Amino acid sequence: MIIIIGLPRSGTTMLGKIFSESGQCDYLEEPNVIWRYSNFRRYRHDEFSQEDARPEIVSFIRKWFRKRAGTKGVGVLVEKTPANVLRVDFVHKVFPDARFIFLQRPASDVKKSIIRLVSQKEDRNAELLDDKRILRSSRMRIQRFVDAPNFDKLAYVPMALNAFSGGLLFQAEKFWGPRPKSWKEMSALPLEEMVSRHVEAMSASFGNALETHRSRSLKVDYSDIVGNPQATLRDIEEFAGISLGSLPTWIPNSSKQ
Repeated sequence: MIIIIGLPRSGTTMLGKIFSESGQCDYLEEPNVIWRYSNFRRYRHDEFSQEDARPEIVSFIRKWFRKRAGTKGVGVLVEKTPANVLRVDFVHKVFPDARFIFLQRPASDVKKSIIRLVSQKEDRNAELLDDKRILRSSRMRIQRFVDAPNFDKLAYVPMALNAFSGGLLFQAEKFWGPRPKSWKEMSALPLEEMVSRHVEAMSASFGNALETHRSRSLKVDYSDIVGNPQATLRDIEEFAGISLGSLPTWIPNSSKQ
C-alpha cells in the first residue's frame, strides 16, 4: 500500500491522477470519512495520534480498505487524503506496512492557492480533472456522507444538505481544508492570517512525519513533477514497483494548480 502525504493544494490530486490513469493500481481518492471513523465524532478535528488508533478503529478501517483493494486485479493500492498530513503516525499504526510518498510544495505557493480557492472560488484541481468545481465539490461532499459510517453520519448532515441545495441551506464555513486541533481559533482570524497559521501547522506536521518515517518514504517536490516529469515519474515508479506508463500530456498545465 502506498499513501500520498501532502498539504492540500500541493499537487496530491495531480499525483493521484497519474497513478489512477496508469491502470496499474487501485486508487482511492480522499476517503477521509473512513480515516475519521469514530474519532472525528469525538474531536471534530483531523489531528489524531497513535493512541487514537484503537483496536476497533484499526479493524474498521482495514476492513473498509480490504473491500476496495484488488478491484483491478493488481496488487498495489494507492491512496491520498490531504488530512492525513496531520496524522501520519496514526495512519502508520493502522497500516504498519504502508509506504509513503511525501509530496512537497513551497508553503508560500500553498498559501496563495488556498486563498485563491477560498476567496475567489477558483479551483485549478477541477480544471486539471476537466470537471466543473461546483459539481466536483458537491459530488465529493455527498459521497462523503454516503461513505460515512452510520454512527458518524450526523456530523456530515449539514455538509450533505448544503451540497444538495447548492449552498443555500447553511452558511459555508470560513475554514477550509484539514482541521488541526486549533482550527476553531484559526477560523476567527482574518483570511490571510488564518491560512498562514493553517499552512504552518500542516507544514510542521509534514516535516515531523517525514523525519519519523523517512526509511519507508520517498520525498518528491512538486516543482520536479512539473519541471522534470520524466525523471521524477521514473523515481516514483521504482519506489512504487509499478509502471506509470507514458508521460501524461496534461502535466505541464498542472503548474497552474
